[in-house]
Amino acid sequence: MYYAAIKSQPWRTTRIRKFKSKLSTCYCLSSHRQVAMAAKKPFFVIVPGASQNPTHYAYLAHLLQLAGYPTFSSALPTLGATDKVTAEDDARYVRDRMIIPVLDHEEHDVILFTHSYSSIPGSAAVEHLSKPERVAAGKKTGVLGQIHLATLLAKGGDGTDIVGAFGGNYPPHIRPDVSTHIHLFCMMTG
Repeated sequence: MYYAAIKSQPWRTTRIRKFKSKLSTCYCLSSHRQVAMAAKKPFFVIVPGASQNPTHYAYLAHLLQLAGYPTFSSALPTLGATDKVTAEDDARYVRDRMIIPVLDHEEHDVILFTHSYSSIPGSAAVEHLSKPERVAAGKKTGVLGQIHLATLLAKGGDGTDIVGAFGGNYPPHIRPDVSTHIHLFCMMTG
């Protein structure tokens, strides 16, 4: 059984498969039985890619739960956003609404799983949340590690962006489209 999470308090779940709110559709992919079985195992926090929602990761969550690991996922604020939402907003959301509630309210360690774009806000969100740093701060739980699937991780803290990782130019299959104000346009090469 999947549990839905309200975006403002994702750690509070209700027994329904999907919850549609005015803000977005959110999911918490775990059950109370599986959480009880995995009392000693870390939570897998699954951060969807830019165009995915948590249901795209349901099979992964299912396999993790069968192995006794509780899982949690929620749609990022940038998914379907009509207002200006940045990667920093996504990073704040991942940290404050996905990771911290599991660490502090559920009192579980976390393994962060990111896919594609979500590696950018995901890796920024876990800064200073490692297990050793949190134990030194008097906390019992922390982020044990990160798993990145099909991602691009630019060197952090040097003021560069993703384009900088490509030497200041987009890769050959991506170009900016200034006429439509779409930042990236993928085109077929061949």
